[in-house]
Amino acid sequence: MTISAPQCLQLSEPPWIFKDLVSKEDLKWLPGKLYCDNSEGVELRVLRGKKMRSFQAMMDEFGAALQFFDGFGENWPALRECLSYLDEWMSASQYLLVVSRPSEVLADDPSDLPTLLETLAATGRWWSEPIMNNDRLNRPAIPFHVILQVRDDERETVLARFGDIPSLPRTPLTE
Repeated sequence: MTISAPQCLQLSEPPWIFKDLVSKEDLKWLPGKLYCDNSEGVELRVLRGKKMRSFQAMMDEFGAALQFFDGFGENWPALRECLSYLDEWMSASQYLLVVSRPSEVLADDPSDLPTLLETLAATGRWWSEPIMNNDRLNRPAIPFHVILQVRDDERETVLARFGDIPSLPRTPLTE
């Protein structure tokens, strides 16, 4: 079986967030098979949209999925900071967040959605710039992307809430 992840996820370039319209057949595959191309060093984490309906629940889900430290402040600056320094506790050549059921993300606190999207985009920009001449903090540019995994039954809601986010170019799974 050969599975080829979209090349755009392996680049440290925008867009940082994609929608992926998945079929029932696609959902039979683990996200790593759909998006990572069996690459070494990829840190893929799944965030459950159904567990992110409110601001507080979203912060809890980020903290759990990404193993944030106990003192995580659970606010926008703290989220941005933790996402910007993931390599302090999970070193990787690529970071990939897959959000299942994105129609439910911040459904109870929709006014926070633009801030979430900007935080994720800012994180992608941060990781796209290498750090040089900073001793132990030196690193190359590292791809950071978020995939909103959209099921057929939530397509209309997601398109209404995330309409400006581009769709992920898909490479068919082959055996």
